[in-house]
Amino acid sequence: MKLSIPLLFFLLVCFVSCDLKKKEFEPGFTNMSDLVAYRDQHRSILLPDGRILVSGGGWYGGNTPELFDPLENTFTALNGPSVFRGHTANYIEEDGQVILIGGLDSGAPSRQVVKYTYVEDGNGYFDALPDLLFPRSHHTATLLFGEQLIIVGGNENNLIERFDVPDNTAHEVEIETPFENFYIENHTATLLDNNSILIVGDISYQEPGDGTFQTKNVAILQYQSNKILIELLEQDLWTNYHTATKLDNGDVLVVGGAFDKSLKEVSTNAYLYTASSKTIQLLDAGIEDARAFHTANKMKDGKVLIVGGIDGLHTSKIRFAEVYDPDSRTFEKKERMNFPRFSHTTTFWRDDLLVVIGGMTLENSPIAEYYLYKD
Repeated sequence: MKLSIPLLFFLLVCFVSCDLKKKEFEPGFTNMSDLVAYRDQHRSILLPDGRILVSGGGWYGGNTPELFDPLENTFTALNGPSVFRGHTANYIEEDGQVILIGGLDSGAPSRQVVKYTYVEDGNGYFDALPDLLFPRSHHTATLLFGEQLIIVGGNENNLIERFDVPDNTAHEVEIETPFENFYIENHTATLLDNNSILIVGDISYQEPGDGTFQTKNVAILQYQSNKILIELLEQDLWTNYHTATKLDNGDVLVVGGAFDKSLKEVSTNAYLYTASSKTIQLLDAGIEDARAFHTANKMKDGKVLIVGGIDGLHTSKIRFAEVYDPDSRTFEKKERMNFPRFSHTTTFWRDDLLVVIGGMTLENSPIAEYYLYKD
């Protein structure tokens, strides 16, 4: 009897998830194996079999990717191309591919596009794809309709492009706005339920006929027929190196960040974007520890787990985690990491188990840990 591909995939996921549930961990943070290479400003993508693809993050031109196997607690170097700090990584569920875009190549933004193809019970393989139209790093890439990546900003780049996954080609996108010379950087991009994109970050532009630049912090991008319509919202935020997390109800939680790129002032503020009214408001309760370069992950129960960060330039790395409760709109301080860090990645491997990988630690070593969350 032949099994269909969907049934095989279901059985694979069930087998992996059952194994994960058998594995026991202590609540809080637990050290695990070191990475093959030191990384910060890298990316981590959970694959269908429970392994995690880790890419980028090297200081000197990039690092080759590696795979983390949570069941074996091992990191394995892959035979692939160098991927740079500040790139983006998007998992394309339909065909089991990860698209890795741009990044800093020896200090200069890159046009590189690499595809990683997932192989069950194997290490997968990499292919070089046609370059971007414009070099970028620290940009965002948002997946629309499962097959189009909308690439925004990065290193004062004012051009938006679309990367089509089915044919692996980049296309320039027309920007429709009454303003001129848009620059978007140090931002987050969150896909909303209506397929528009919430941008929170440094947004600079010029009024028509006026040479002076204006700044905003929040915008809505709507993609229609190869055009991007930009709507600016009125709200001043601390929007460098913050996080933005979509909640179960479609609203977006924005946490922390720095006043500017200098990191001299770092915020405890938290904001809530309400999708139904297109408004963003400062929450009464902020986080306890000011932080930037942290991570935020939504959990199965709808709460948001905030991990790591730094509280200013050349100051303390944040050791304690915090949890946001959307019902009470408050934060609760949780356990402390063994190795405080920032510019790391966090990936939920199962509903209650977070994998914290890399980042700048006190020792700047390739350290990773588990975090078992208990309410």
